[in-house]
Amino acid sequence: MFFTGIGTATPPRRYTKAECWNAFQESDWFGRLDRRSHAIAEAVLLRDNGISARRLALDSLADSIRNRSGHAAAPVRYACANAGD
Repeated sequence: MFFTGIGTATPPRRYTKAECWNAFQESDWFGRLDRRSHAIAEAVLLRDNGISARRLALDSLADSIRNRSGHAAAPVRYACANAGD
């Protein structure tokens, strides 16, 4: 087998840790959560894990936070914690 080429693609929009955290803080969900939940979300979104930014296929982080399934910002927390730049 021979490879004639290898390519990669990343979503065009790049979000820093701070942008993810700020979008979550500005969401309606943030006000509904208690202090412990805030601390957990902050640890997930801002911890020093070697990832400085995430590339997500979202026009706006707010769109992801306004999740229709009823889970408080689950898509943003998952994507920001598991995607890397």
